[in-house]
Amino acid sequence: MKITTHLLEVGKECDIDIIRKKVYSIDSIYCEYTHLDEICKMGAEAIEMETAVFFRCMNLMEKRGTALLCVSDNAAMNQHLTGRSQEYTERYHRSRGKNIALLINGLLKKIGG
Repeated sequence: MKITTHLLEVGKECDIDIIRKKVYSIDSIYCEYTHLDEICKMGAEAIEMETAVFFRCMNLMEKRGTALLCVSDNAAMNQHLTGRSQEYTERYHRSRGKNIALLINGLLKKIGG
């Protein structure tokens, strides 16, 4: 079974909303802006730069991997989610501080890690 499928199951069990998106990972902190139209045409719904090296390593080692992302802003639209309202800020911190750990622990129990 796919890791993502297990994560979705754990999310339901823990009452954590997991939103699946097609994410484009890039190992740059600015170059994505010069290629934004191309990236969007590929169907990307989000762009992130933190896990690109991780996915490259997984590919080189011929291993499976997945990423749990916690969205903090929409750089293309210059919108920050944290600080926008108390609700968004609390949801962000709850996701980073509690929910991701619950998901990882639940995943490890499911796959026997």
